[in-house]
Amino acid sequence: MEENHAIIGVLLISAISISMFFVMNDGSSGAVTQPYLSCCCNILADNDNGEQALFRSQIQTFEQNCSVACQRYSKEGKVFPQEGLCVNNP
Repeated sequence: MEENHAIIGVLLISAISISMFFVMNDGSSGAVTQPYLSCCCNILADNDNGEQALFRSQIQTFEQNCSVACQRYSKEGKVFPQEGLCVNNP
């Protein structure tokens, strides 16, 4: 019974040590990190009444820039990409 408690204790200490290693190294143990980009995609679209409406879509991406990231909305209408959060881009 004492051996079981000793083994459980060693495993617990090992698990805590490994967790602390990742916490102290920000979880990036040799992994390459890519910059994260926030984009506000402004879409000027025509509706069924022939009127135009402005829609805004906030996305987070690993793309190289916001123009590339907002291309997914190009079939919806004219797209005006902005870097940053939509709330910060009036």
